[in-house]
Amino acid sequence: MKLFISYKFNSQEELFVQRIYFYIKKQPDINPIFFPHHGTIGSVSGQLESRIDLSDVLIFFWGSEIGDMQRKEARYALDNKKSILPVKLPGRCKITVFDDIDELNRLNSVKVSDLCEESALRCAKRIVELLGGRWIRIDGLPIGYPFNYEKDIINEFIKGEGKLSKFRVQQGCPIEWPELLSLGIQKNEDPVSQKDIGTFRDWDEVNRKRKDPKVIPVALSDYHKCYCPEKLGLTFAEAGPRKFHYYPSPSRSLKVGILVSGGIAPGINAVISGIVKRQVLYAQRGRYDLDILGYPEGFKPLILRGRGAVNCPDYKLLYSTSRQISMDLSSYADEAGSILPTSRMSRLNDLSDPRIRSDALKKIVNSLDFDRVDILYVIGGDGSMKAAHAVWNYAKDMNRELSVVAIPKTMDNDILWVWQSFGFLSAVEWAKGAIRQLYQEAKANPRVGVIQLFGSDSGFVVSHAALASGVCDLALIPEIEFNMSRVVEHVKERLKSRFRFGTYGESPYCIILMAENAIPKDAMKYINISEVGISEAEKRAIVNFEDNKRRVYGKTPDDLRNAGLKIVSKVLQMKIREMSNPYWSNFYVFTNEPRHLIRSIPPSSSDIIFGERLGSLAVDCGMAGYTDFMISQWLTEYVMVPLQLVVLGRKRIPTNGIFWKSVIAKTGQPANLT
Repeated sequence: MKLFISYKFNSQEELFVQRIYFYIKKQPDINPIFFPHHGTIGSVSGQLESRIDLSDVLIFFWGSEIGDMQRKEARYALDNKKSILPVKLPGRCKITVFDDIDELNRLNSVKVSDLCEESALRCAKRIVELLGGRWIRIDGLPIGYPFNYEKDIINEFIKGEGKLSKFRVQQGCPIEWPELLSLGIQKNEDPVSQKDIGTFRDWDEVNRKRKDPKVIPVALSDYHKCYCPEKLGLTFAEAGPRKFHYYPSPSRSLKVGILVSGGIAPGINAVISGIVKRQVLYAQRGRYDLDILGYPEGFKPLILRGRGAVNCPDYKLLYSTSRQISMDLSSYADEAGSILPTSRMSRLNDLSDPRIRSDALKKIVNSLDFDRVDILYVIGGDGSMKAAHAVWNYAKDMNRELSVVAIPKTMDNDILWVWQSFGFLSAVEWAKGAIRQLYQEAKANPRVGVIQLFGSDSGFVVSHAALASGVCDLALIPEIEFNMSRVVEHVKERLKSRFRFGTYGESPYCIILMAENAIPKDAMKYINISEVGISEAEKRAIVNFEDNKRRVYGKTPDDLRNAGLKIVSKVLQMKIREMSNPYWSNFYVFTNEPRHLIRSIPPSSSDIIFGERLGSLAVDCGMAGYTDFMISQWLTEYVMVPLQLVVLGRKRIPTNGIFWKSVIAKTGQPANLT
């Protein structure tokens, strides 16, 4: 069903209308048509006319003013017998019997009492229901990836004096900087003293009163010249122990769940160990019952079990006071892998059908409720942060009290508001060693080596590894556009320059690093060439990638990853062998994908320390009743970042920044590869 959204442009109700547009846009089988500008006053443009003709219903937002263009839209719809649903906003103007659109007074309508966020949600739901649609709960996630960089978010909030633009609201971004959410008043005093766990962040010891410590997320003086970020509300709450806790409940018992979603990374076990040790410490000192449930394979058992069926593996008890179960996890902290098996659930990232996601999210909330989980700790990457935020929104809508605490884990280092994820530098260090070994292979037996590393949507691992290894001739990342013709040209130049010295050359080799989703801009040109060997499934993956504006949401499809590697390596081999000198006629290009080896390396000392600290701080803040946040190190401090900010995008390398320019200088590749 297509809806034409009619409203007064630049009116006081415009942000409210755009919020409703976003909520309706998230519903299946409904396509709202939203025009941010209404053309020339006094006439209905041909484009708008055709759009109204194609629409099934015109949604008429009846506010304090009705613009000339909006009046024309309504009149055109009435003359052409289009269905109209008026939405009567508070303080609306009167339409009298002498008005040319007075028929609107006699139509069924939706009445709005105020212009707050909850009213927008209720209004959108009522519109969908009146039109015969099935309302899908709102998961709190924006449309696509509005932002690629934290500085861009800060810039826009400061530019808007604490508010984002109308365009961002239309994408599903918050109007104002979100506040940290709390489940209620913290009445329980921390049973552990400051001598044992450190200074209480919420307590002023000198004046004997509560305080609310804040961290400003930006340090550059430029941001403080015109507006003070703190006065605009741009702050994070400092993470750390609290003097007052929300948990346990009056029943003196507590249940927490831990799950790891996505792939493994060095340091996961240290995070789990940190969570368990701090939870047990609080329970033993506070003398209440504690159960710690470890969910195997991420969200999978919570989804498959549904409403409490017991025909699949549910959870592993890591600790239980009543059952006298206590696993010693300290010995696992320095081990690779994860003591809790991990997996991805594709239906949680399925953007094609909101019904599938909604069904999965409801099952997760119902399962957690069946297990009586009070706090859920989610360790995962970009997709897991989105899932955690969606679970919280569903739990709130289903009237289930739940504290959702997220701990970032990503080999790609692509989660917003994470300074550097645990395991990332370990991965880069190991990748550097692998690259230098493959460099020796390519140089000793002259060939081109194409090494594919992590990088679902960003090139942080590739860029860092290229700089650290010092032997790469080309770095291909998702943030830059490149054509195979320019890649071939650059590689040929490198090979020729190394071939010139000596009889057969010093060693005509070349090392290329590429991220998983570094897909050539001209990939479609090569997918039907038999020598490249692209399968039908890989062709579909390329087409879908192009349809999604060359972005990946969630896990990189294997077919897309394979297709990119084939195109780069096979096309290079074909073109090198076409070179005039007979020497190149049997020249080889080899590929290597050391991703799984990198994931499974043991954590470094810093990974272990960092992981355990993240786990401990997550518990400190979760026990205080805070919810829907991610624990993170930002700048020099540990903070609680509202997940509503985390899900606003996926961090990428600014290609005009100093860091990427240094990568180009190191590899010697052209700045423009298109």
